Amino acid sequence: MHFNGIIIYRASQDDFYAFDRTCTYQVEKSIAVEIENFMFVAECPECGSKYVLPNLAFPTENSLSKYPLRQYKTLFDGKT
Repeated sequence: MHFNGIIIYRASQDDFYAFDRTCTYQVEKSIAVEIENFMFVAECPECGSKYVLPNLAFPTENSLSKYPLRQYKTLFDGKT
């Protein structure tokens, strides 16, 4: 398992999603995706695959990757 950090995406006031930054096209290379300038898209600097965060980090149709970024469970407690 490769770990390049986590992207936290806030879908609404109470809904958060966490995704691994490792591109799913060539996992063995362990390339970290980068967030495009305040957009809701993460892009692999090597293969160019783009992952749409509001779409559960699934890749765009033209991406080399066919799998979404690995998602982790999140828990938000607005009381703390």
